[in-house]
Amino acid sequence: MPEANALSKHWSPATGRAGPSRALGLSEEPEQAAGKKISADTRARHEARFVARRIQELGLVELGASDWSQVAVLCPRKNWLLEIQRELVDLGLPVQLHSSNEQQRDRTPAAWLTALIWIAAHPEDSFEIAGVLREVLGVSDSDMALYTARDGDKLRLDRISQARTEDQSRSP
Repeated sequence: MPEANALSKHWSPATGRAGPSRALGLSEEPEQAAGKKISADTRARHEARFVARRIQELGLVELGASDWSQVAVLCPRKNWLLEIQRELVDLGLPVQLHSSNEQQRDRTPAAWLTALIWIAAHPEDSFEIAGVLREVLGVSDSDMALYTARDGDKLRLDRISQARTEDQSRSP
């Protein structure tokens, strides 16, 4: 029979979960040990600390990875990712967070500014230009499709005068 995963040896069939209390060798759940119930946030913090330490302890070889980009931590709640990110960073491990509790509307102005700067520096990037037209200026995909007639070069800013001249020559 294959050896159990290093993190799974603390699994409790009674509760159906692994937790810091079992992993740290406590015989009781944290709220029972302390005589009071702890909050979900505190529990998440303890769990994140444990998981981050175990990841560091095991290292790439024991995790079956050759690079940290091959290691992923999945969480059932977005805000738990912030806790695990904080703990991994504290341990000096490389982290990329691919989800968070941050609202899309909070990132929009920065994304728009970044896109505008990008297309100013890369006027040939018709894909990004289409995104700016759609997201910043509200141009519909169908209008862009009609304008370009499947020729993405028509959106290039470095060729704008040439495209205008061609369009004007087609006009009645």
